[in-house]
Amino acid sequence: MRARRREINIFNMSLLDILCGALGAFCFMMLVALPYYIPPGKSRDLRKSQEETQKLMHDLEQMKTQMRDQKSVEEMEALMRRLEAQVKALQGQLNILTAEKEELQKRAEQLVAEKAQLAQEKEALRAENEQLKDANKKLQALLQAKKPFTIIAKADDSSQGLDTVLFKSEIVEKGPAPIFKNWLSGDYDNLHTVRNAFLYGSGLGFFISSDSPPGSEAKIFVRLTNRPGSRRATKIEGVIAGDEMWNAPVRLPKVTLDPERFWIMLGTMSLDQNSRPHFQEATAAERDAAWQTLTETTPPPTPTPTPPPTEKERAAEAAQRAESAAKRVKLLAARQKFMKLMQLQVDDTGRNEAEFLQLADEILKDLPPRDFMRREVESRRDHVLQMKARREGGTPSPNNRVTPPPRAPGPMPSPTS
Repeated sequence: MRARRREINIFNMSLLDILCGALGAFCFMMLVALPYYIPPGKSRDLRKSQEETQKLMHDLEQMKTQMRDQKSVEEMEALMRRLEAQVKALQGQLNILTAEKEELQKRAEQLVAEKAQLAQEKEALRAENEQLKDANKKLQALLQAKKPFTIIAKADDSSQGLDTVLFKSEIVEKGPAPIFKNWLSGDYDNLHTVRNAFLYGSGLGFFISSDSPPGSEAKIFVRLTNRPGSRRATKIEGVIAGDEMWNAPVRLPKVTLDPERFWIMLGTMSLDQNSRPHFQEATAAERDAAWQTLTETTPPPTPTPTPPPTEKERAAEAAQRAESAAKRVKLLAARQKFMKLMQLQVDDTGRNEAEFLQLADEILKDLPPRDFMRREVESRRDHVLQMKARREGGTPSPNNRVTPPPRAPGPMPSPTS
């Protein structure tokens, strides 16, 4: 009979029991020895205190041997035990305070490093601030150097509107550009549009520049802003005025514009380093070359001035302008009444009916026959009359029309259109 093999298990329950017991004993020893643990790096005061404690314990032992009374000896032993317990407690507190001290030292060193880093960042910000101050000073000096100036043109015929403008020399040299075409059509920018509407027919034109840098160069142009049918030969003169120049402005040459040559290049304006403008009049050849380059057409002949209008013609023109102004005032008043009419609410009860009909009659009396507001007012008035006839039980409105209900008004043109 063959014997069975036995398996040898090293890690059995008995070994685990021994290991657990050893671990428990180790933990118990650590808990008992914890009050006596003194971390490394303790100060000299701690060693000195321990030496004094040992000396005191030695003195107590000597006193114990010298004492003959057994009761006193027992009291002394009890006192020594309390003293030893108190010493152990103090040592534990000392260990805790020593650890906190080391932690505070590390924190202090960290704060010192952060302070040094903040100081470096402060110096960097201070240097950046100085750079910004220098850049600001340069910018202020540049803005002060850009002194604004005005180009003013005047026509001998106040019925002719004028427009002046500055174009860079590159535009004239390269040929036709959208900005020049827009200027000729009156759509250069919003400022020109508002200015032309304000000065139309006053014989004045001006151009204000506040951003031309020192040392720049540009061409000065002037044109008639009237419609082609109302343009006529007109003498133009002008000046360049600005800061420190009002008492001695730069005079512009006298030119003549007519329906065919309704715009012209006066010359070249340059700004020196002090932003003071200087002007060089263009020759006839340079003006013809500018016309050829910008319009790609042959320039028309130089216009000759026509004699000034007579007193009778001036009086007729003044009367015509006064009549036009009166018509514009009347049209503006009619449009204000129209806006008030559109806000009135009229219903079958007759509310606001009398006021509505009175405003409608006043508006129709002042409006021209083909004005768009006239059709709107007539339509609304007929509708109100139909409601009034139905309410009173009488005959319908005289025109026997059925009109739609009031609708919202469309956009209104300006009084000068």
